[in-house]
Amino acid sequence: MNKARHRSATLREPRTVGPVDLQPSGRADIPELRRNKLKEATDVEAYCLKCREKREMSNEEQVTLKNGRPATKGDCPVCGTKMFRIGKS
Repeated sequence: MNKARHRSATLREPRTVGPVDLQPSGRADIPELRRNKLKEATDVEAYCLKCREKREMSNEEQVTLKNGRPATKGDCPVCGTKMFRIGKS
């Protein structure tokens, strides 16, 4: 039995997305959204659930989760609530 192909399965020309250029790796190159890689390791930002704002952690501690991923835990400098950030060490 022959099934009709869905329109999205057919080959199309790649779309252009305005001023954003797609790199050969397939990632979008958006200069204004790039993070500054030169920040110090002590400037770890995390979301404080009590203040409901992103803040820089104080008393940071590098930890490793059971699955091997790096994480950082620390305290909110304003309210003192514990903060946790996965994947940033």
